Formats: sequence, structure tokens, C-alpha cells
Amino acid sequence: MMITRDKCLFTSQWLMVMVVMMFTLTPCRSQKFLQLEMINHPESKRFYIGEEIEIKIKQQPKDWTRRKIVNFFVEDRVILFEDGYVPLDDIIYVRTYRPWAKVIGEKLIQGSVMWFAYGGVAAIFWGAGFGPGTVILGLSAAGTGWLIKKLFYKRVHKMGNRYRLRLMDISFFPAQGRIP
Repeated sequence: MMITRDKCLFTSQWLMVMVVMMFTLTPCRSQKFLQLEMINHPESKRFYIGEEIEIKIKQQPKDWTRRKIVNFFVEDRVILFEDGYVPLDDIIYVRTYRPWAKVIGEKLIQGSVMWFAYGGVAAIFWGAGFGPGTVILGLSAAGTGWLIKKLFYKRVHKMGNRYRLRLMDISFFPAQGRIP
């Protein structure tokens, strides 16, 4: 039996389709996530299995804990973490982060340091003036960067009237079991 070029091309195309389907459909059949919703707002923040979440719970209302999500039990409204489980109703605060604020704040602080460095080098080697204008500009850039990081980087969501947590399971097949 002789393998023709057409048969080989058909087999490779079929194999490619199967590989693509295997990698694209497998994650689609099991999408479980924790959704942080703001009431009457279309956008929401999602936390998936394997991600870390920073929360305060009723039993320890003064301490923030950062935990890695292991699994969700949607029917029981429970989140399983590496160090135990927490019922969804026991979470009173969730902290999220805005990466843009951290980046802009750090870049402004770095720019301020470089402004002072270049101003110092220019004053030492080329006799340029290192006057109050240089100091004011450098300090204002550093202060603005620090202020942006402090005011906008962390965001605290209090569960209650405005925010709520919801466990979602949009799997093709129903869940296999409940918490033992």
C-alpha cells in the first residue's frame, strides 16, 4: 500500500484539528470562578482556581489574609483554600489592586531619583546650577508618585449593600459531588 501526498496531507490536517480541539475545548467545560460584583454595574472582577485573593473574614476582622484558591463548591457556597475552607458568607472584605497605579507611581519616583542624579552630575562636572527649581521638581515628582500609589493602588470592597460575592459554575456537565 502506497501513501500518497493527498492522504498524508489529509491526515496531518485531521491531526491538527484534533489537537486544537483538545486544547481549546478542555478548559471550556469546567469554568468555575468567584465573581466580585458591584450592584447595578455591568463589569465584575473574577477570581479563578489557582489565583490568590486577599480577604478579611468574620472570625478575624482585623487581619488581611492572602490565600490561594484551590476549588469552589458552588452548591454549598464554600471556597476551598490551601489552608482550609471559608463559607462565602463569612467574607466581609475583599482587597483588589490596580497595577496601573503602582507602575505610574514607581516610574514617577524613579524619574525623581534620576532627576536628582543627573542634576548632581551636571552640577559637579559641568558647573550647572543645582538650585531650588531642581529640588522642587524632583520632590514634587516623588511626592506625586508616592501619593498615586497610596491613594489608588489598593481598593477595598466591603460586602453588603454595594458589593457581593457570587460563585459561578458554567460547566457543560454538572458538578460531580459536594463537600464530604
